[in-house]
Amino acid sequence: MLYTRVMVRPRTTPEFNKRYAMLNAEQKKAVDTVEGPVMVIAGPGTGKTQILTLRIANILKQTDAEPSSILALTFTEAGVAAMRKRLVSMIGPDGYRVGIYTFHAFCNTTIQRFPDDFPRLISSDAITDIDRVLLMREILAEKEHLEQLRPFYDNFAYVRDCLSAISELKREYVDPEAFATLVDLSEKDFLKREDLYNEKGAYKGKMKTEHQKTQKRIERNKELIEIYEQYEKLMREKKLYDYEDMIGVVVSRLEEDRDVLQRLQEEYQYVLADEHQDANTAQNRLLELLVDFHATPNLFIVGDEKQAIFRFQGASLENFLYFKKKYPEALLVTLKNSYRSGQKILDVAHSVITASGENIERTELMSHAAIENEAVELRTFSNDDLEALWVARDIEKHIAEGVPAQEIAVLYRTNADAGYIARALERERIPYTVESNRNILDDPEIAQFILLLRAVADFGNEEILARALHARFLGFQPLDVFKILKHRARNRKPLYDSIYSEKTLKEITVSEPKAISVFAKRLTKWAQSGHNDPVIDVFNTVLDESGFLTMILNSTRSVEMLEKLSGLARDVEQLAAGNRDYTLKDLIHHLDLLDEYHISITKSSGGKNAGVRLMTGHRSKGLEFDYVYLVGAWDTHWGNKRSMSIFSLPLQSEDVQDNADERRLFYVSLTRARQAVLVSYGRVAQSGKERLPTQFIEEMHEGIKEDISTDEFEATITPDVFLKKIPEAVHLSVADTDYLKDLFVEQGLSVTAINNYLTCPWSYFYSNLIRIPKIPNKHMVLGTVVHKALNTFFDGKIGTKEVLLNAFNDALTRSALSGPTYQEIEERGGEALSGWFDAYEGKWFTEVKNEYKVDTVVSLSLEELPQLRVRGELDKVEIHSDGVTVIDYKTGKPKSRNHLLGNTKAKDSGNYFRQLVFYKMLLDLDGRFVMKRGAIDFIQPKDNGKYIFEEFDITGADVDVLIKEIQKISTEILTMSFWEERCADHKKGDCEYCALRDAMQ
Repeated sequence: MLYTRVMVRPRTTPEFNKRYAMLNAEQKKAVDTVEGPVMVIAGPGTGKTQILTLRIANILKQTDAEPSSILALTFTEAGVAAMRKRLVSMIGPDGYRVGIYTFHAFCNTTIQRFPDDFPRLISSDAITDIDRVLLMREILAEKEHLEQLRPFYDNFAYVRDCLSAISELKREYVDPEAFATLVDLSEKDFLKREDLYNEKGAYKGKMKTEHQKTQKRIERNKELIEIYEQYEKLMREKKLYDYEDMIGVVVSRLEEDRDVLQRLQEEYQYVLADEHQDANTAQNRLLELLVDFHATPNLFIVGDEKQAIFRFQGASLENFLYFKKKYPEALLVTLKNSYRSGQKILDVAHSVITASGENIERTELMSHAAIENEAVELRTFSNDDLEALWVARDIEKHIAEGVPAQEIAVLYRTNADAGYIARALERERIPYTVESNRNILDDPEIAQFILLLRAVADFGNEEILARALHARFLGFQPLDVFKILKHRARNRKPLYDSIYSEKTLKEITVSEPKAISVFAKRLTKWAQSGHNDPVIDVFNTVLDESGFLTMILNSTRSVEMLEKLSGLARDVEQLAAGNRDYTLKDLIHHLDLLDEYHISITKSSGGKNAGVRLMTGHRSKGLEFDYVYLVGAWDTHWGNKRSMSIFSLPLQSEDVQDNADERRLFYVSLTRARQAVLVSYGRVAQSGKERLPTQFIEEMHEGIKEDISTDEFEATITPDVFLKKIPEAVHLSVADTDYLKDLFVEQGLSVTAINNYLTCPWSYFYSNLIRIPKIPNKHMVLGTVVHKALNTFFDGKIGTKEVLLNAFNDALTRSALSGPTYQEIEERGGEALSGWFDAYEGKWFTEVKNEYKVDTVVSLSLEELPQLRVRGELDKVEIHSDGVTVIDYKTGKPKSRNHLLGNTKAKDSGNYFRQLVFYKMLLDLDGRFVMKRGAIDFIQPKDNGKYIFEEFDITGADVDVLIKEIQKISTEILTMSFWEERCADHKKGDCEYCALRDAMQ
């Protein structure tokens, strides 16, 4: 047989042995100490992620701990993915069972797992950035007596400042009452000063000027107490919570309820924290609570005080150093060998970090990297354009020499810096990826799509329509649009009449009268839909029918554009969720507010990074490259930045010098480089103002950095270089086979992906592989809310019909449906669940696991892909004495048993049985349960009112057949042999996915 169930598998793989053998003595000490508190000081390139993952593997090797009893916390989703990938290579499928989370994701998971313990958050909605602004405006409008934070010239001038201060207080785990105490103490300390007042002269008896500023800050803080209290009060009343509440509420609950805390402490026997120097007070408190059951807990902390850079998230060095005092018996391991950068780079970085004057001992790193001819170079250019041009041409030279583009990074201080570098790379036709959180609304193509949505929402506004007609994705010739607008002006006829009449369009000799007339009719239909249908339906329809999606798929930057469109679609869905009356006009109003308050929508995170990588110094944390260009290195931009905050909060972390954070950020940026770091800046700003180099350049070791003249380069550049039209940029396309293969290997297969592929490869390609953005329609929403209701029902160990229906209505209320569609799903789902409850009441098995997730790997006999990731979420697992029964809910029309088994000619025949077989494969690979049976539970009744529950025995032979199918599918995807294939429905014109493929050039 192809398939054999293995109950016991090795806890580590040969990869673990290979990596372990490469460790130095200090690294081995950290990895081998699997019990008790351990603190590792790990500088850049010293292998901290390596030892963290090796230690997890070693815990499993040396003890009888379950993978699920290990918790690893870090700060970014990218860090989670990297740690998970490395761990799977060392311990196999068990790597998917180790709890690896960001702090926020862990808290969110805890809340979802124990909803009864967090009633405030479970019954509330996350507040949007815009609603936070509107809430603060509401508070300031009411509090007319405020003098400091409600200035006469603009009552709302400090909206963003107040919100930022409240966020910082929450990150530091300071509630309004605690803040009031801190402000009171700071004021008392201030008033105790003996030198507050002038003792002689004209100003005798008056407060000295330097102290008046401090007094003003205290008065602002006192007003902020009042604002903070009202903010929290309104958040509770409106049933809202913000991003920072996610951690704060969990910490608060764990402090108050020892039962909840004990559950987590019993579950997680080993806790590890990466990049701990960037932990804020709330995150630090969470760690402390999770391990405080033992005097010497199994806590493993990795960090480096030289790399603490996330002050804007409340991070403070005190939190890192606190654990040294908390656990004095902890093993302290200092890693001194760097395997990334050359010695020159390490020495220059060390000279910068030690110039701070702080009384902290700095470990000097020794390079053990096999680097030759490393360089640290400084260049000063006349202006930013010349700096960017040199960077682009130097990058081009390295790429020509064989350096992979993705091994080159350009690091800058702020997201706004990306623009001038990106333009220079485009001018030289160098592919790049911007990894900063730039606003997708600034993208010209997205802006054109939104303009069309405006024309739909404001049907009749001819000025908006006239601008929308120029949208490139509509495909109208500029001359045709000119003729139409000229005809409207000359004849004073409505623009809508001109484009609606094919006869008129022919009379004015437009080249494609039918296409424009068809568009006009669609516009009318969209406008009607905009008034009557859920915004999600309108969005999806305009996206599909306008040609915008087709244009994106054919774009040379289709991967980036799909990520941006997904970000917009995600925002629309979140806005509509829980608001039954949300319309397209509401969406447009929301987008206007985003623009007014400079709030961004960010793109969905992508997969493969193609081309030169552009990012901020903050974003570069944890990454490494062969060549790093550190641009815009001028004073007050990198270092000596003026604080823009109007507040000085009385917090411990506020005592740290701001420039110390800037210094550490510069240090982190320098140490991303293996081979060379090239620092540069433009001497004169666009305004004509002269700039000085950042002080960190001056602090670099003089004997190492090379100050290289740019005169010869600048002499070769003529002004017309910057006047030439910038060619279309080279970006990553969804037709790039290497990209698609990497994406497939990263994602693996779910049973939905398999069924979609077998039905139509292009359904899989668009829905599962590249994931074109689609906001869920009413059928998808019905399935989602019914599943949530049943999960809630069985999680409560079975309740009444009222519990079930209330759970359904609560989930539906939070969906993005509105109007008649909402009422339709409310009636349909409610009736189905009510009848379902009556049909099975008293027959349910109570020992169950709901929404049971499995993420593992299956072995394939493919040289190119020996293992494939497979994953799924099982609706319900009933745990019986002889094995488990897996039940999958279906909300569609009930199917016959022959259909389920694949014995009919319907295109989806056999998909449901294949799903149950897939779940048996997952559980056998997972090793925790033996699956004997699978069942399909139809929640909708047949026309005669009868409910259908079909049960099947699933065998190893069934799994063998499935693995053969998986192997065949994997081969076809890796070789792209399906590229010119079309499904059977394509010939009948019934496949939207094949139609999309036909439209791809």
